[in-house]
Amino acid sequence: DQFTYSTSSADIPQVTTIVSSANDSASQTVAVSSQANFAVSIDNAPASVITGETISVDYTVENTGGAQDTQDITFDVNGTQEDVNTSVTLAAGETLSDTFTYTTSASDVPQVTTTVASANETASATVAVNEPANFAVTIDNAPSGVVTGDQITVDYTVENTGDVSDTQDITFDVNGTQEDVNSSVT
Repeated sequence: DQFTYSTSSADIPQVTTIVSSANDSASQTVAVSSQANFAVSIDNAPASVITGETISVDYTVENTGGAQDTQDITFDVNGTQEDVNTSVTLAAGETLSDTFTYTTSASDVPQVTTTVASANETASATVAVNEPANFAVTIDNAPSGVVTGDQITVDYTVENTGDVSDTQDITFDVNGTQEDVNSSVT
């Protein structure tokens, strides 16, 4: 014959089982430990990147439970799995620190949410993805015709339509030959 008892967290660290008859009893102490729990934290992720740059997410997984376990640690960007650290085995109290990377594209603007997850927990970090500087040039005023020997004056506007500041040279060409430059425009 047998008796069955389902343990709970209230039974940690041990239970004593006793089987008794009217004449005798026997006891057995049984150690009860908590199940494995892979706690996840993101240690470092950039606040922002420029489109095309790589995001590096440093993370730590700690088994805060009382038993060894093996789990996959996944890396998602905007809900899509991008990478996985398979079959990570951690004893109780043991930690693993590692890095996942993701290269951004124009479709990631204005931000991505990166998530590192175990079977037990997740941690997320939001990273702003900025468009690079883009200096759009428009000619505001230029003569439609001149007489030989006249000077051609061209009024122009430069606007940075990107998300980040930059410095560029603005050149003035006539028939493919550079005639002037406005250096270090920001």
